[in-house]
Amino acid sequence: QKLKEFRKVPEMDFAIHEVAASIDSLLDYVRLREGNFKMYEDEQAFFLDFIDFTLLTDGTSSDAEFRYIEEIGKRDSMTFALKTEGINPSQLLSFEKDSLPGLADAWLSGNYRGTIVLPFDQEGTKLIHRADLMVDDFFYIAEDTISAGMFKYQTENISYEGETKKAVLATLDARNDFFFKDLKSPFFQSDSLGLQVDITNGIVGITPHFYDRFAKGETGTIKLFPYEEPPRVELDYAIGNLPLEDFLETFNSEELLKGTVDIKLDLDANGLDLESITSSLAGTIYVVGDSLMLQGLNLDEVIRDFQRSQSFNLVDIGAVVLTGPAGIVYSKGSSYVSLLTADKNDSTQISKFSSKWSLDTGKIKADDVAFATLKNRVAAQGWLDMKTDSLDFSIGILNDKGCAIYNQRIFGSAGEPEYSKVKFLKTLLAPVTNVVKGALGVKCDVFYDGIVTHPEKPEKERK
Repeated sequence: QKLKEFRKVPEMDFAIHEVAASIDSLLDYVRLREGNFKMYEDEQAFFLDFIDFTLLTDGTSSDAEFRYIEEIGKRDSMTFALKTEGINPSQLLSFEKDSLPGLADAWLSGNYRGTIVLPFDQEGTKLIHRADLMVDDFFYIAEDTISAGMFKYQTENISYEGETKKAVLATLDARNDFFFKDLKSPFFQSDSLGLQVDITNGIVGITPHFYDRFAKGETGTIKLFPYEEPPRVELDYAIGNLPLEDFLETFNSEELLKGTVDIKLDLDANGLDLESITSSLAGTIYVVGDSLMLQGLNLDEVIRDFQRSQSFNLVDIGAVVLTGPAGIVYSKGSSYVSLLTADKNDSTQISKFSSKWSLDTGKIKADDVAFATLKNRVAAQGWLDMKTDSLDFSIGILNDKGCAIYNQRIFGSAGEPEYSKVKFLKTLLAPVTNVVKGALGVKCDVFYDGIVTHPEKPEKERK
């Protein structure tokens, strides 16, 4: 500070062996080694340059350059460039790591360059007035690896209340914009993805913006409440007219379904680990579509052959299709997908598809799950309990009254489920309250009465 009391600061150059720095309640000590330090001023500004330094943290080193600028009548600012093959933010930050646990505990690499504009002295609750960051060849390495050809971050007016370590994040206010180009992960990829992240008193609202062609009709937000006890997350999101080919490609899955669907997610959960989050999960998931095309399988032929021989599980006919595009993503490599890709030249036109599920304390229940081909209608009923890793579903091939002509149950452990024998309609007859006279001329229990209607017979068959 005394150096700045000169009428004019003389230009000074130093060869620095090592210098350490920290920011109270935010940044632990970091070390800069073996670089050049230059201090000078002109008529408008005072400069501190750190050139060709090596930034040292626990077990890592990175190439670094910094410039601090103090301009007359303007906010102080800092520019920086950093090239690193591995740096862990959790080893640098000194505040309590009690929000989004583990998020900062990852290895980052890439070529970073950016600007930070500091607040005026009288803006005592502000941490940063504005920040811009650009990263090329970005890698985030934790349990999974996320990479991006380019990553851009902008923020304005990061402020907080109070002075305790926890309050830095618990009372944080900020508007943040993230943009990823050529984003890739083990389960997801996107040519262009934007995230608007608004933080108000520590509550985080995330609004994704997909710039790929597959999700132009998306709306909604993800809200994180990291300082509630326990922490909580809310998801309210919808995508209209989603092209399934692009969706499946985004999740590195085969293009087994073609056409467009509407997706609506309304979910919330709480907890700090996967077990507590899944056990508290509640809300609804709804996927609906018309005129879809299933590649690699002629379901009408499979059902015809099944009715003749019943030589394989009825569950295999509907398992992936009934769960929708998410089922294909989740089940890739399973026997279901093997069935679907038995003949690449085969296909099935699906006239109507519904996959509506309700969730309550980790238990997922099928509310309206069915599809219709040009000749058949298939539906499912039952539940999956994520807390106990158990399930109990029934898959039915329906007649025009919604009764199951054929019905098979899958139950027990989700990892190694058991299958019942396939039951024919006549074996299911019993005194019931909700019965109709089915196509076979006998009373039957209605298996499905949702929005998917039975396919109409061709006109020549109706005569």
